[in-house]
Amino acid sequence: MTVFAGPRPACNNIMSGISTPAHHNDGYTDDTRPDGTAAVFTVHGFVTNVAWSAVSRTWLAPLNVNVIAATPHSSPFVPPAFPSATLAVTVGPPRIPAGIGPLMDVPEPEFTLSARMLLDSKPPAFDSSATGAGRVSSLANMYFANIGPITYLPPPNDLSGYGNLPTTLRYHPIQIDPTISISVEADAIRACHNYIVSPVNRVLFDNSYTLSTGAYCTIRSLCEDTRLIPIYYDQNRPELGTFNCVSRVDFSWEVQINSQWCKFAFLEFKRPGVLDSKDWAPAITVEGATVDGQGGKLCRQMVKYCYTYRIKFAGACDGRALILGVLGGQRDNYHNATQYPAPIPAQFLFVWDKNELKRSLYIWLKYALKVFLQENSWIVQ
Repeated sequence: MTVFAGPRPACNNIMSGISTPAHHNDGYTDDTRPDGTAAVFTVHGFVTNVAWSAVSRTWLAPLNVNVIAATPHSSPFVPPAFPSATLAVTVGPPRIPAGIGPLMDVPEPEFTLSARMLLDSKPPAFDSSATGAGRVSSLANMYFANIGPITYLPPPNDLSGYGNLPTTLRYHPIQIDPTISISVEADAIRACHNYIVSPVNRVLFDNSYTLSTGAYCTIRSLCEDTRLIPIYYDQNRPELGTFNCVSRVDFSWEVQINSQWCKFAFLEFKRPGVLDSKDWAPAITVEGATVDGQGGKLCRQMVKYCYTYRIKFAGACDGRALILGVLGGQRDNYHNATQYPAPIPAQFLFVWDKNELKRSLYIWLKYALKVFLQENSWIVQ
């Protein structure tokens, strides 16, 4: 059925609202009367039921509601009989609660931190006592390579210009949110972004590179970016067809090139405790070994995302630690739909000190941007 509404024909002007008559006394004033209080008024000779609107501070007549049975194939359309201005008056602007007063005139506070001060300052402490286990987010991940061996990822020779960051005061301190408590992955994303990623983004945005076109290099960050790509069941037998592989990256960075945004690095977020050094140690110390346990699940996920987005820089953060890497090997070896692929080599930096998370992420991220630009001949300095 179809329901439509219209005002009482003889009282259209009541829809604009009427003021409280001088003789009316219901025990309230216009300031204290509850919304919806009912009354009966005589308007234009008609006895009319009205209700008090605390929003418009007027009495309004109810709408007539007509119900029309729908046909088997369609529902009749009846245009509204009341003007749009009536709706605006009925809804009304929000009223400021009595006693709250007008908004304060708050000037922009002065900046107190330079870029390096912002990144060197210790991140606020937050509750990361709740731990969790990693899981395979998709069974398709098992057909992407694990990682091993792992070698140390040395910092760039210039430390991505970290020692030469401007000393100008142009940043505010990051304030703690005392309500954050990490129990699920989304909590870790919120905390890590507020305290770790956001300061890095601000500084990198202000201290990027110059492109070969002479334009300043602009970057952006994305949450939950999703891409679907077709993958051959067997690369050696394309006649077998393809299947769709979906990747959803927690957090990633892109650079704008010729009006197009190109991804150059990503970061996966996990609950505290998922990044465990014991999982990664075999791939570092034992010849022929790969990353074990929860770390192995994460590695296959990271390889999948690198394959999907055609990038090499991948990282992960659980609020306590940060793992920043560069994958090696050829992209064709990252995936095999007919059997488990052989592991691929990679370089990683492991940051277990929470106080080092921000500047380590900054140096790695700006290095990833520089490599991406240089490989495509887009960078000058």
